[in-house]
Amino acid sequence: MNPKQRELRLWVAAMMLIALPAFPASHGPDCHHEPQARREQGQAAAATAFEAISIRSYGAWGNGSDETAKIQTAVTAASVAGKSLYWNPGNYRISSAIRFYSNSAFVTDCATCVTITNMNDGAWTFEYNSPLGPASYGIRAAIDIGGFTINARYGIKINSQWDTAGGTPAFDNQGLVLGARISNIIFNGKYAAAYNTAMRTYSCPQDALCSTDAVPSLKELKEYGIGVSVSGVFDSEVSHFQIQHAGIGIFLDHSDVNLIEHGRFALNARHIHGAGGNAAGTFLGSQNTIRDNDILVNLRAGGVALYGTHYYRLINNYFEETATAAASDTFVITENDQGTVFEANRFDSTFPSTAPLFILNPVFGQQWRDNSWNPAGDTPPVITIRHDYWNSFWPMQIDWRWNQIEFPEPDDPAVLITEPNRQLLAYNNCFNLGGGVATRFPWVKNDAGRWVLKSSPRVAQFTAPTGPSGARAFTVRFTGRRVANKGVAGGSYGITYIEAGTASSDYILAPGGSNLGMTDPFYPQTVEFTYALPANARGTGTFRIDVDNGTVELERIEVVPVRSASR
Repeated sequence: MNPKQRELRLWVAAMMLIALPAFPASHGPDCHHEPQARREQGQAAAATAFEAISIRSYGAWGNGSDETAKIQTAVTAASVAGKSLYWNPGNYRISSAIRFYSNSAFVTDCATCVTITNMNDGAWTFEYNSPLGPASYGIRAAIDIGGFTINARYGIKINSQWDTAGGTPAFDNQGLVLGARISNIIFNGKYAAAYNTAMRTYSCPQDALCSTDAVPSLKELKEYGIGVSVSGVFDSEVSHFQIQHAGIGIFLDHSDVNLIEHGRFALNARHIHGAGGNAAGTFLGSQNTIRDNDILVNLRAGGVALYGTHYYRLINNYFEETATAAASDTFVITENDQGTVFEANRFDSTFPSTAPLFILNPVFGQQWRDNSWNPAGDTPPVITIRHDYWNSFWPMQIDWRWNQIEFPEPDDPAVLITEPNRQLLAYNNCFNLGGGVATRFPWVKNDAGRWVLKSSPRVAQFTAPTGPSGARAFTVRFTGRRVANKGVAGGSYGITYIEAGTASSDYILAPGGSNLGMTDPFYPQTVEFTYALPANARGTGTFRIDVDNGTVELERIEVVPVRSASR
């Protein structure tokens, strides 16, 4: 080989190395969070990259005319042939849902190259419904949908039709969808919002309660439209997306072990709604991971709402309520949730909020750690813990650690607990487990470094329901110290029992100004009083406890049911 040939071969080898695709830096495998479907689909995509057929082969050109029938024919043909469907760049219009299949895979050049406009506000843009009964068993979906801009009220729906008729448990792929991927989409919904610069709020033509603290119903949100809905879906992924102006951005309906990541939510009534519970003989709605997303400006209370869910993980998301003084600033609502972890999330508010930032009602074993919040001015965090009759037999536990949110001070670990049939107001229980009253955090440190009820407002109210105990007498315990030379010696309080529908709805058990009898100005002491319910009361009412914070520094109040009464 002469020198010129050797030089030519070296040059060719160098060019081949340069042409090799660059591999992204890896931080190691993430087997816990990355769905198996994602890895399998990545392998399948490489094998079928050159097997796509063009949608134009079936007469769909994306020229702005209604091409529903042609598009449906192409989607069906590609599925039958076992090939991907390539969408040529264009503006496609449809008037009814495009049905796709368990092996449907769509290929486009980019999300902005292909626009699909759905002219039917009552229909999904893309929809998959699993078969019913034994026909669905053993199917592992290879759905890969993405690369679109979708203008519609309803975007993409993947729905498992659970086999409940035959009593077959809806688990282990008995009619459930396993393995689906939705990525690289832009969804523009029809939940319009206009910004009022003077009022610093949004108004929504379809929704009179936009920018208020009214918590919407699921039915109401569905009517405003949904970007992506997955129902009865396991081991799937929604990633690299932008969803805006939807009633619900992503609806996780009784779905498990799914991943939502690298997305941007903006100006939706609610960004993410998770629903769980028993379906077809098993519990569904758990172990979904939501990570590395921008979650911006929810126009109704509860940007992320989890109802009846288990063991979700919300990690490294950025929440923001910007340029709005609205009362819809509640970032998170959970109800009957168990074991969910909120970790390393950031919550930013531009203006002081008039609504609770977090409404947790109720929770069991929830964990909040390494989160941070950037308050607007000096506004303290507003966190509401609600505990209703239905779940009063459950212990409520929130493990709150290493957060940079004042609760009651940065980095102060606290565990929030209420026991069965016992209502407790104390600094590490946030505020008012009994009545669920939304208020600013009422605790301050005294000169001894102990957390006590702040003295402004002068009279603090704490409400506690009787709960399902069936007791006819209750003991009220106060722990605190007397403030020397202020007001009534020993502190003053009042207790009223309120029960609507009785002859007199308000029963005064202890008149305002009653003496607590606290004598020690230096060390906390506990005093208690036991009261019997009025003879004609049903025992389903609420106690209202008023305490003059100018006369005592209270650390906690307890309301405990007893079986006998003495005064």
